[in-house]
Amino acid sequence: MPQAHILALRKYPRIIGLFIALCSFVGFFEAIFPLADLFNHFRIQAVVGLTVCLIAASCLKDMKGFLLCATALAINVSIVGYTLHQTSGIPPLLEDQSPTLSIISSNVLTSNTRYEAVISMVEKEKPDFIVFTEVNDAWIENLQPIEKIYSYSLKHPSEDNFGIAAYSKKPFEGRIKYSGGAGLPILIAKLEGGPTILGIHPLPPSDKWNLSENKLYLEDVASFSATESGPVIVTGDFNTTLWSVTLKPLFEVGLKRINWSGIAYTWPTSSIFFALQIDHFFGKNVKAGDFKVLSNLGSDHYPIRADILIDRKTTE
Repeated sequence: MPQAHILALRKYPRIIGLFIALCSFVGFFEAIFPLADLFNHFRIQAVVGLTVCLIAASCLKDMKGFLLCATALAINVSIVGYTLHQTSGIPPLLEDQSPTLSIISSNVLTSNTRYEAVISMVEKEKPDFIVFTEVNDAWIENLQPIEKIYSYSLKHPSEDNFGIAAYSKKPFEGRIKYSGGAGLPILIAKLEGGPTILGIHPLPPSDKWNLSENKLYLEDVASFSATESGPVIVTGDFNTTLWSVTLKPLFEVGLKRINWSGIAYTWPTSSIFFALQIDHFFGKNVKAGDFKVLSNLGSDHYPIRADILIDRKTTE
């Protein structure tokens, strides 16, 4: 390639790397400008993008671009690594360990009409407990076939995308708690002889008020979890990622992620470039657990599954 073309190309990795670096650094100012926290969600994209720019700058022998990308990459990798270390994942199940409980959490999307696909997923996966978010009356009606196996349920349908429901093979005491100015539901199910399961779905942090409500909702979840002496499982569409400050209250009360790697892709199903994990499992007093993302069922979220081992002593 002619030298002039190489010189012309050199600026692109540097410009793109600078843009990614600036976007990733905006998140540091969330204490001053709360909406800056939105940039924190894309730490993995920053790592991938800066790695590509670093390689391109190296190939084009652009030392300034290389140093810029390397510095920004090192900072973002450090943040990701430190966060994964601080949030502490629950150990995965060993080969000789059998799960005590299997749970599926699925944001089905209110407008989605692939009811049979969801029913087929339930029949295939056979979990002990299921949390559905974004259920309305149509979803509750069309999910009736699973009640032949899942005899115990708690349903709170709504047309505003914040309906929630739980289905269980095992008996449980259930209730709905409302949170924040938006009055969004937190589903609470105390399994007979088992853990307390919280199904949640706070507002997405799309503006300042929504972000405040998202924080308040998750603080309510953390406060409730702190009062429970036995095992607690929190699952649902959190509308936030591991890299956001909004999850800090959960970690402070002893909840740990049930996802050993800490990294998964659950939303949106339509674009891998904006791929985030905003659907989670967190546990307290949980011995071990496996996590996996299931196939798309027509929603903008992928369903998630956790197989959990609970120390029997903590349920007594």
